[in-house]
Amino acid sequence: MSSIEHTTARTSTILIVDDEPSTVELVSHVLSTAGHRVITAVTGQEAVRKAVDEKPDLVFMDIIMPGMDGYEATVRIKRHPLLQDIPVVYLTGRAIEEDCGRSFATGGSILLRKPFTVNQIRDVVNLLLRPGRSSVAERPSETSG
Repeated sequence: MSSIEHTTARTSTILIVDDEPSTVELVSHVLSTAGHRVITAVTGQEAVRKAVDEKPDLVFMDIIMPGMDGYEATVRIKRHPLLQDIPVVYLTGRAIEEDCGRSFATGGSILLRKPFTVNQIRDVVNLLLRPGRSSVAERPSETSG
């Protein structure tokens, strides 16, 4: 099957969370070249804070990080009412079957194993941000009562 060639209809905000600079640089380059707004974090704590502040349309989340891992960061992000539907793409260098089940159980949409290709990044973004899917910025605000 060939790579998806189209891009999303509008600029999306995408949060990349990884403590490996080379991964952040690769994913950032691919996404910014495609016209997306990219924000980055290197820890789980920073990811939660930036997700709440920036309300991204998509998150690329490394699993293994010092301190709070990607699973816990995702659970905390998805507790926020405006962030619960954000798709999360887990990134891992491990080949452990447990990661598949745990990634979906904690709210992940896709698990990408490192090393991944530029085309895989593009395909995942096009799949998860396809037209017709509402963005966080377009969702109505919820008020506390």
